[in-house]
This record gives sequence, C-alpha cells and structure tokens, in this order.
Amino acid sequence: MPMSWSRPSKAIPAHRANCCWMPADLKDEAARQANASGVSMYQLIATAIAARVGSLAESERYFAVRSQRVEPVRAMSVLARAGKGNKPHRGDELR
Repeated sequence: MPMSWSRPSKAIPAHRANCCWMPADLKDEAARQANASGVSMYQLIATAIAARVGSLAESERYFAVRSQRVEPVRAMSVLARAGKGNKPHRGDELR
C-alpha cells in the first residue's frame, strides 16, 4: 500500500522547506545551522539525507558480508552455552 502524504495538522505549525514539510522549530534550527555553515537549506537537507542514506547502506553492506561468515553449527553451540552457570545480572530477573 503506498504511503500517503498530507500537510501537518494545524496544531503543529510547519513551514515548507524546499522538499518537505517540517515543524517550524525544526525549520528555524535548520535555517540557523545552514546560515552558520554558509550553505542553503536545500544543501543542508540534502547533505543530512545523504549522510543517513550512506550510513544505512554501509551498515547493510557490513552485515551482508558478516552474514556470509556465519557457521550455523558453531553459532548454535555458542548460544546453547550462553549464560549457563552464571547468575543473572542485577536487572535481568524475570518478573
């Protein structure tokens, strides 16, 4: 099912900042940071999105490579021993 987009409710004032709607306080802080950095709001937003997308892509690559090294029998052996003979740490108790 496709995601539908709508304007934010009137309870949260928002401003249109280039490509998206955002709360007024977030827009004001982003504008302040963009101004302090000497870049446009669009560049600030695009850079923030690029950093997030890049970070997620790197995490996906790391775990894809890591998953190729898994030895299921060894992993199950380690999990079967986990915690045996050890008392729960404070806060680990079941309620």
